[in-house]
Amino acid sequence: MEDEDKLYWLKMIMGAGCGIISIFIFPQSLSKQGVPIGWYRLIWLLVSWLLLPFPIVLIGMRLGLLGMTEKEKRKLEEMEERGDELPKFTIKGALKKIGGGKFILKTGVGAYFFWFMFASTFVFTLVYPLLV
Repeated sequence: MEDEDKLYWLKMIMGAGCGIISIFIFPQSLSKQGVPIGWYRLIWLLVSWLLLPFPIVLIGMRLGLLGMTEKEKRKLEEMEERGDELPKFTIKGALKKIGGGKFILKTGVGAYFFWFMFASTFVFTLVYPLLV
């Protein structure tokens, strides 16, 4: 799979996960006390959309899941076999290789929002009342 496809799927999974987490971070009993939960959820949505992808993408690149072609993987395996020194991982180089911060933020934006809203609405409507 291409990096863009991997990042797209990653954003979809993150969107659903963050939507489900938002239900449990902000207790629904607060809404009965007059606290506007929607604003907190909106802030959580924006923060998780803007800040969370960067550490996740960097971890994925560090593990070799993103940003490495098959040719580069073979080259690293050959270097390990020969005992050569492996190239150093730098954040700036990693982001440059995958396409930069704009690429990370713009890929899968619609899917992220859709799955965030779908998962949080589904869990809040069907599952959460059973747990309380």
